[in-house]
Amino acid sequence: MGSNVNSPHAVMVPFPAQGHVNPMMQLARKLAVEEGFIITFVNTDHHHQRIIEANSNEKSGLLAEAKAVGIRLVSISDGLDPSESRNQFAKLTNSLETISGPLLCKLIEEMEEMEQDRVTCLISDLSVTDWVFKATKHLNLSRGIFWSALNATYATFYRAQSLVSAGIIPSNGIFKEHKMVEYVSCLPPLHSSQLTWLLSRSDEDNAFLFNMILRNIESARGQWCVSNTLYELEAPVLNSFPKEDCVYPIGPLIPSEFFNTEDERIEPGMTTGFWAEEECLAWLDKQSGRSVIYVAFGSIAILNHAQLEEFALGLEATQRPFLWVLRSDLLNGEPVELPCGFKERTKHVACFVSWAPQLEVLSHTSVACFITHCGWNSTLESITMGVPLLCWPYFADQFLNCSFVVDVWRVGLALKANKEGIVEKGEIKEAVEKLLAQHEGLEIRNRITKLKEIARDSVKPGGSSYINFKKFVDAMKN
Repeated sequence: MGSNVNSPHAVMVPFPAQGHVNPMMQLARKLAVEEGFIITFVNTDHHHQRIIEANSNEKSGLLAEAKAVGIRLVSISDGLDPSESRNQFAKLTNSLETISGPLLCKLIEEMEEMEQDRVTCLISDLSVTDWVFKATKHLNLSRGIFWSALNATYATFYRAQSLVSAGIIPSNGIFKEHKMVEYVSCLPPLHSSQLTWLLSRSDEDNAFLFNMILRNIESARGQWCVSNTLYELEAPVLNSFPKEDCVYPIGPLIPSEFFNTEDERIEPGMTTGFWAEEECLAWLDKQSGRSVIYVAFGSIAILNHAQLEEFALGLEATQRPFLWVLRSDLLNGEPVELPCGFKERTKHVACFVSWAPQLEVLSHTSVACFITHCGWNSTLESITMGVPLLCWPYFADQFLNCSFVVDVWRVGLALKANKEGIVEKGEIKEAVEKLLAQHEGLEIRNRITKLKEIARDSVKPGGSSYINFKKFVDAMKN
């Protein structure tokens, strides 16, 4: 689809991390395909290059489909040296504000000078809203905010300033002595060491990030905000927001191909993974129905050697087939070395890949359960595909996601660590058996099957997310 002066044109700016880029790209695709928007999708140079390299097949995947539906992939500098880690979120966020803000403004101004490229609206990830909106405040655009995670996590951010004022949390968001914290009655209490803004081992960095969250929330007040979840999952949380700061859930933002079939192989075109996906579906085809344990810990989580060994031996002890995603940086840059003889002993039941096409895996009829870090994309995808979860949260919002999975929706089990913080092999084996072979597991599987149908119904015409999406489209066009 080419440029059309009558087509609405949205500039979309994600936070530069895979868990944020993926759902925003699905929103971009939905706006382009279903509503005729022209999209300018603005990544950082670093992540843009990673995505291009990981999706380099010009006959399929991101590049081909983006061009076909009218999504322009552009990039600006994040201000960091190419060799620097993008997982140091405080440093990255500070650089984005200083360097990327003026570059984004220049990019939009240049498009505004060309009549056929006039921008209708600016849609920003909440995590970059403050600097994105301030850099472009002089431009006359409709503005929208996208929240890529659980609305309960948004609620912790939204109420943070009032909790500071009430003396419930410190002014910098960092507790000197840890305790359980209750935000509001509709949220499970969280331990102060597991608060959603704790993304670093440095208190100084976490205090900076907490301050940035407060600024993002302030910039978001009164703006249209949509989220990648559904009303039925979080009705009490969503109802707790004041009318002027409502969040409108429009998820699950998952390609529609996955809602149309149960048995046929699904091949969605558009992916924004940072790693090239490896073939594993043929291996899944050979496994029995609902037999495979899928194990993946997202794009950021890091294991130590002791935890890696316990996961390996625990999976072996289940005597069940498993598909395990072992990222090259899973041990923080050290070689991923599995226990001696492990691969030989499990060669008839195991498949190892460095990255997997997760939606295709979760939708496969052979997959029985998902051992996950509880990142929100993984959690929502698992719910939408009806796959029960075994939860090993790593940091930030993943602890709250785990609480909802285990205690609120009751569609999974938590893997419990020992005093040293390690989940032992016996715990892994026992949790798998409880989930797949015992009565408690049957109830969990029944509940997630019901949630799967609710999630799919929400995006159908007349569903809650469908209605909210149409409202958002109207607001962005005007």
